[in-house]
Amino acid sequence: MADGLEVSARPRAPRRPLVCVDETHQEQPREVVAPLPGVAGHPARSERTYERNGVRTLCMGFAPLAHWRHVQITAQRPAVAWAPGLQELVDVHCPEAEHMVVVLDHRNPPTLAALYTACPPEEAQRLREKWAFHAPPQPGRWLNRAAIVLRVLRRPCLARRMPEPAPLRYETAAWVDRRTTAQATVDWPCTSTDARVKLQKLYPVLKSAD
Repeated sequence: MADGLEVSARPRAPRRPLVCVDETHQEQPREVVAPLPGVAGHPARSERTYERNGVRTLCMGFAPLAHWRHVQITAQRPAVAWAPGLQELVDVHCPEAEHMVVVLDHRNPPTLAALYTACPPEEAQRLREKWAFHAPPQPGRWLNRAAIVLRVLRRPCLARRMPEPAPLRYETAAWVDRRTTAQATVDWPCTSTDARVKLQKLYPVLKSAD
């Protein structure tokens, strides 16, 4: 936990940008019965029944100190889905970075094996050498600010049925543009010192020898 907090407290360094990554899944149910359109005083209404229509993986890259975020949407499984998103982070968003300090998602972290599956060997090794990975502990997902940004994305964009990938991509891209233009970030007041006070019972107490 201390590692995640210390990484988050570092000042901005363009040569070593901090990027938090996380992923979520979005089902794309198809309506069985046509929904009733909204009218004055009543929102649009849908039947509770639906037909399964696949799942999309949303890979979030969030640079809290640079105030930008990027969402890669893919139908691939998470381990492989990370490859194109991280490749774009390196080549498009941070081309001048010597190393990218990456705070990982603890559930499906990018691995070198997955990169070799998705990319040629030379490209996989080039990308891997650009990253310095930091993984939060299992109960400390809140240390990854990308998870917070994904929750913000879910309310306006993912909390309704979208059976096709095109509306999902459009809504997500529009949300990213709005948040980036507004320079929105995540308020992060917690430090290692605060954690030692608030979570004192989790830290070992060293007793001096008599």
